[in-house]
Amino acid sequence: VAVTLADIARIMRAKGDLDGALAQFEEVLRIYEKAYGTREHTSVAVTLAEIAQIMKDKGDLDGVLAQFEEVLRIEEKAYGTREHTSVAVTLADIARIMRAKGDLDGA
Repeated sequence: VAVTLADIARIMRAKGDLDGALAQFEEVLRIYEKAYGTREHTSVAVTLAEIAQIMKDKGDLDGVLAQFEEVLRIEEKAYGTREHTSVAVTLADIARIMRAKGDLDGA
């Protein structure tokens, strides 16, 4: 069910229904947290990253940064290292948001 809801959310986002997409992804997040019994799972991290992208679309850069920092924390714990491609993508996402916020030193 969560995968289908995520697909629907992506379609809603593509059509510009950001609030609807956000609500769908929040439901996906609840399903994953219940299914895995924790937020410490890569499926949760992927869903949080999807939510972050919607927040970015809505212009909430502070919220996006907080979301990606949570994604990074989960990924580092799940993979046991920063030396993983998913972690690298998240670090790049964080750097892009910091740059967009004008924090060139942080980026």
